[in-house]
Amino acid sequence: MADDTPAADFAKAARQPGSPTFDFEAAVSEFYDTYPDRTNSVYFVDVSTGNIAHPDPQAVKELIDLMQSEQGKQDLQPIFAHCQKQKTSYCQTDDHGNSIVFIYTADDRPRFFDGTVTLAQELQFIFDHETGHAIVPEAGSRDRLVAENAADAFALIRNIQRNGADPVLAEQLMLFRTRHALYNTSGMINFSSPTVEKINESQERIAAAGVNAQQAISLAGAFAAHYTPNTGEAQHLFESFEKLHGQTPLGELTNIVLTTPFPDTFKWTSTVLKAILEKKIATPKGLEAEFNDEAAKILPPKIAERAAKLADYDFIGEVLRDKPMPKGTAPFLNGHPKA
Repeated sequence: MADDTPAADFAKAARQPGSPTFDFEAAVSEFYDTYPDRTNSVYFVDVSTGNIAHPDPQAVKELIDLMQSEQGKQDLQPIFAHCQKQKTSYCQTDDHGNSIVFIYTADDRPRFFDGTVTLAQELQFIFDHETGHAIVPEAGSRDRLVAENAADAFALIRNIQRNGADPVLAEQLMLFRTRHALYNTSGMINFSSPTVEKINESQERIAAAGVNAQQAISLAGAFAAHYTPNTGEAQHLFESFEKLHGQTPLGELTNIVLTTPFPDTFKWTSTVLKAILEKKIATPKGLEAEFNDEAAKILPPKIAERAAKLADYDFIGEVLRDKPMPKGTAPFLNGHPKA
């Protein structure tokens, strides 16, 4: 993860102004109030400013010293520089269970929710997702697909705790993760859509149950453990989506939706296709002209007809659970760090 971005002067960073949209220090303070037992094992760095937030000034000094040490230059500063350059976030956990959460909070970060979710909500979700990697056991799993499902589950449950049922954010997350899986070779690593869908269906019950802080950790892990696609299912979907990787014509997506014999492939490709037709998500750049008002009228009945034909099939995942996989890591998990 080497990067040529200049290293931050962490000793001076605490004087830099933070994001006008997201209160980094307030989010960190809320975390320590909610999980006081994690005060000495989880630390937070604002990548966009270099600020370190912690209730103990001595802990801040020690983290600054660590970041500027030879070990920090080798292990931590490259992560900081990568997150700063890519405007992204990351959780780094050592062998002793101590985590540093790097959060990019500036307003110029790339958006993955559309305008129905505010930037402040999105940044809070990212903060909770990366925090999930630090405190939810399943979100620290060596199985990166399970880890990402658990982190998304934790962030969604934390949102429900704060705001009650929020189907808009859940739907936008599911659509983003599904679209990313369809069009990007690394997208399956973050394919949490089945888990997100189940949490979305359970939001009212979760809100009514008054889930506490520790239960949020357990519940996130349980959802991820139960609903994350196993290797066989994920491999099958990866291969089904392979023709879509990159900037492929939207007609290819339509063709898969209307011809695939596999219900799981149909479910997720049709989810994205219908969302594009209904303008719930943006059409991939450069392909906007392919879907006009006429397509929006013609395709929905065809999609419904195909869904009816597949309704009697056994869900392919039940078959694939017993399918032996080749030795080695599935190709969609090669060379990609958790995010």
